[in-house]
Amino acid sequence: MARRSIRGKVLMYVERMDTIEESLQGIITILAVAVGAIGTFLASRGVEQARWKREQKTRWDERKLLVYTEYAASVKMAIIRSRSILGSLGLSPSLTPISREDGLPLLAQDEINRSERLESLMMIGGPEIVAAARKWHEISWTFHLWAIGSVEATREEADRLYDSAQKAREAFYEAARNELGISDPVVKSAG
Repeated sequence: MARRSIRGKVLMYVERMDTIEESLQGIITILAVAVGAIGTFLASRGVEQARWKREQKTRWDERKLLVYTEYAASVKMAIIRSRSILGSLGLSPSLTPISREDGLPLLAQDEINRSERLESLMMIGGPEIVAAARKWHEISWTFHLWAIGSVEATREEADRLYDSAQKAREAFYEAARNELGISDPVVKSAG
C-alpha cells in the first residue's frame, strides 16, 4: 500500500509538472506573441515616422525652392529696371533704356515686390542663404538709389557693380543649392 501511495503521489506530481509545463508553454507563447506585436508596432511606427519626416522635408524643400526662385526673379527684375533707367542716362548698357519718368513707378513696384520676397526668404531660409540674399539685396539697392537719382554714379561704377551683382547672384544660387541639397548644375545660370 505504501508503494501505491508513493506511486500515486509521484503520478500526481508528474501530472502537476505536466500542467505547469503546459502553463509555461502557454505563457511563453503569449509572451512571444506580445513581443512580436510590440516589435511590429515599433517597426511600423518607425517606418511611418520616417515617411512623414521625408514628406515634410519634401514639402519644405518645395516651398523653399519657390521662395528662393521668386526672390531671385524679383532681384533680377529690380536690377534690370534700374539698369534700364541708368541706360537712358548713359550710365549702363541696356537693351531697353527707359526714362526716369516712365521707369520710377515700375521700379517702385519692383522694390516692393523684392522687399516682400526677401521677408519670405528670411522666414524660411538658413543663415547661408539669408546672408547671400542680403548681399545681393545691397547691390540691388545701390542700383535703385542710382536709378532714382538719390546718389550719383559713373559708368565705371555701374559696370563694376553689375559685375558684383553677377557674383552675388551666383553666390545666392550656390547657397540655395546647398540648402536644398542640389548638386552642381550641369549648366551655369545665364545673365
